[in-house]
Amino acid sequence: MDVRDEVVRILPNVKYSRTISPNLLLLSLYATIIEQIDSIIVLRQRGMSAGVDVILRAALEAYVDLKNLAADPGYRDMMMGEFHRQWIKLAEAGVKGGNPYLASFSGNEEASKRLAHHKAEAARLPSTLSVFDRFQLAGLTNEYRSIYNSLCNESHNNVRALINRHFRTGEDGQQHLSIFEDTDSNALSASLDGCNTILLGSTAIIHHHFKSECENDVNTMYRRWLDMRQIWEAEAAKSEAPAA
Repeated sequence: MDVRDEVVRILPNVKYSRTISPNLLLLSLYATIIEQIDSIIVLRQRGMSAGVDVILRAALEAYVDLKNLAADPGYRDMMMGEFHRQWIKLAEAGVKGGNPYLASFSGNEEASKRLAHHKAEAARLPSTLSVFDRFQLAGLTNEYRSIYNSLCNESHNNVRALINRHFRTGEDGQQHLSIFEDTDSNALSASLDGCNTILLGSTAIIHHHFKSECENDVNTMYRRWLDMRQIWEAEAAKSEAPAA
């Protein structure tokens, strides 16, 4: 919460041109990360853990795109190509007819024109990178094969996630179904630590990219976070130490 508050406080110091498209995309990714981390805070304030890792996965994906776009403005073309390709999927299904949720597309001349426009734009833009390629480009291959894997399991309700979320061993040695029970404290701490990593990492990138006057504030937040980390790690190690 402290990090969120400080990040929002110094945000107005980021000055940008509204005519430079990559910058607008970059800031919209950053705004998304702030809002998503804030949603996680709201869940935790209510003592809820369901949904935390689902939101965290989306924030991590936004962070990957933010890192790549800040490093190379040309990354925008890949993002725009994906934008057009997603529109093509939607418009083609609608123009084809038969889907009641897309009835406004069927027989609509304007929809057909938009579909042609999106196809033309997609054809001239780079192919979409796979999720792994995006993580690799951002230098986060290890994170993809570990943290992101776990977050995807949670988002897709895979069996591993269902077991961790809802099954507990009772005093009778049997598996019991659990609901509204907090996740393992170590797993939850790791998720919240991930929130700070993403929020502080993206904040550092944004204020450096736009040459704001708040880089010292960001560094102060980093140092405080690292100090707190050492305290938490020491407390965790103490609590896990075997009794004498």
